[in-house]
Amino acid sequence: MRSYKRPHWSLAVSLFLSAAWLLASNIEQARLSTATLPIVVTGTNISCPSCASSATAPIILAAGNISCPTCATSLGPSGTGGLTGGLFGVAGTQFRAPWALVSAAAFDYDNPLPVGGWLRNHTVYISEAMGDSSRMVVVPENATAGPAGGSFPVLAYGGFVLISGNAAGSYADPLTATFLRIERYAFYNLRATAYYSNNSTLRGWMAEFVTDNASAVIGSPTDTTDAAGAGLTVFNSPFNDSDTFAAADEVLAQFPMRYAATAQNLLVVTEAAQVGTGSCVIVLRSSAADTALTVTVPAGAAQGLYADVTNTVALAAGALINLGRTNNGAVGSCALRSWQIELVPSTVGDFFLGFYGPPANIDANLRFSPPFARSGGNLTEGFNTAGMPRAGTLDNCALVHGLAGAAGTVTVTLRHNLAASAITGSYAADSALGLKTLAGSVSVLKGETVSLSMIATVGTAPGIAGTACRFR
Repeated sequence: MRSYKRPHWSLAVSLFLSAAWLLASNIEQARLSTATLPIVVTGTNISCPSCASSATAPIILAAGNISCPTCATSLGPSGTGGLTGGLFGVAGTQFRAPWALVSAAAFDYDNPLPVGGWLRNHTVYISEAMGDSSRMVVVPENATAGPAGGSFPVLAYGGFVLISGNAAGSYADPLTATFLRIERYAFYNLRATAYYSNNSTLRGWMAEFVTDNASAVIGSPTDTTDAAGAGLTVFNSPFNDSDTFAAADEVLAQFPMRYAATAQNLLVVTEAAQVGTGSCVIVLRSSAADTALTVTVPAGAAQGLYADVTNTVALAAGALINLGRTNNGAVGSCALRSWQIELVPSTVGDFFLGFYGPPANIDANLRFSPPFARSGGNLTEGFNTAGMPRAGTLDNCALVHGLAGAAGTVTVTLRHNLAASAITGSYAADSALGLKTLAGSVSVLKGETVSLSMIATVGTAPGIAGTACRFR
């Protein structure tokens, strides 16, 4: 039986397509400039980019797709998509970029997408019942401005309202035939606006992102204060907006690939101008080695969006990936706002569910991690769970044992609807660092919740880096 709840009423707003970014040239590591695609949407009208049909031609919603009435080109999402999400915690109006844990103003993180696609099927989890006279509006939005200039309209595509009487639990967008178009190099966030008093707290959220080529997106906002020291290399992990790791701790940045894929289109947004005494080199790492997917920010280069849209890297199932950045300057520099990479699966239909942490402090208490956000190992599961945006099967799970503890056993379990699932595994807390597999599989429905639990039979604190399951 489906466990998610429907809000008392839905907020229906029009579907819009955002403007897009195009490359200024074919130079591999060039700055990106802006241009707009010939797509115009006004209310329920569209100008088709394939046949240039008039902007007065109406959008046709049929079988979950948007089709041009003149040439019948499908303009909506086709097939299934990968997952995105994060952790919220709302009191008043708040914004969350994908994979961000901390509170932020609208679009502070500048998370440009490496591939265009369609967002749909958002879910949210509230940890307490909505109080008397309370109301919360939850709406996805695309960004007002790109990280290197240009603009995109802030236009929502649907969403829902939580009101007094809604119980704690998972809520799914009831408008399954609505989508938000996000073009390549654009970015988006989730906005929640709380009205009146006695509002519940919005916790985990997820959405389905149906890309234009059946790929998934991985990356993270970063701690913008974490510049790399002069001549040093540091590491960042997917879904972790809080930590930067020194060379000796790279394993704590690693994320396990659960299926074979091709990595491409590395995008980074720098926090400030690079110092004039040396470049900043940013590279995708695979099992502690540099790959060909590399961005070089020249000495003295301005803050902005930089990309490698030329190179590709084949990643095997079981590869441990993370981001490396080397500051060749004479003083600290090379700080990032965010980074993202596109993963094109070798088998169409393979996607992933991801977690990060806790990187330390696993103990004899049952602790929990939410999907797509850094966790310190919270003791309350309702603060660290989110609803699935679509049905599917989770299997082939693994984690990276990132920090050794005293002799004892660590047990990690995927939670499903606030209970242990068949996906679980145990390993020695003082064993060699690296990949540890979790056996089992579980089928999930839209709106059903997932989280990760961990417990140890030791008093000292082993830690976990990335955890992933295949989702199909």
